[in-house]
Amino acid sequence: MLKNMGFWALIVAVVTLAQALGGWHSQPAATLLGILSAVLLIWSAAAWMGLPATMRWTSAALAALTFGRNVALAVAARIAYEEARAHDTIWAHAAERLAVDKTPDGILDYVAGYIAGQAQLYGRRPPSTRLEPVAKLQAQSGKFYGGAKLLRLRDGVRTEFSDLHVSRKDLRAVRKQMRSAMSASKEI
Repeated sequence: MLKNMGFWALIVAVVTLAQALGGWHSQPAATLLGILSAVLLIWSAAAWMGLPATMRWTSAALAALTFGRNVALAVAARIAYEEARAHDTIWAHAAERLAVDKTPDGILDYVAGYIAGQAQLYGRRPPSTRLEPVAKLQAQSGKFYGGAKLLRLRDGVRTEFSDLHVSRKDLRAVRKQMRSAMSASKEI
């Protein structure tokens, strides 16, 4: 939350208001705090505009990308897929055509498999409630279910990880790859 520029814009605006209402009248300080608040608000608006258009107004996406260091894998897969759709890249078409299950959950499972190859996943291995890193090789060879909410390993004992997460930093890297991938409409 301390890295959220919208949060700091609000704090600076409240300090400016408290200064004005408290009777401490220093015009240069008030002007400086007002300018700082405006800059922070513009910075947070620019970060918000960096989200895919369909994710800007969903509370889950805003909360996931604003608070904490991790994003739920289901939300991350949806963000990455929408990024690929918005830029009409081959990843969106691959997810729609190559997913084992052609439902929306199946498409998210396919995208989660791509994310697992690019980023470190974290999950809870029931009955444990602790979020722990999932070995990258296990994540790549496992199968995702339920719209990237479960990872079932192919280890013979049906080990499962639930409540899967990926770091915001890794999600930014995946989104960048989705944006820069080859366009599906481009001739080879």
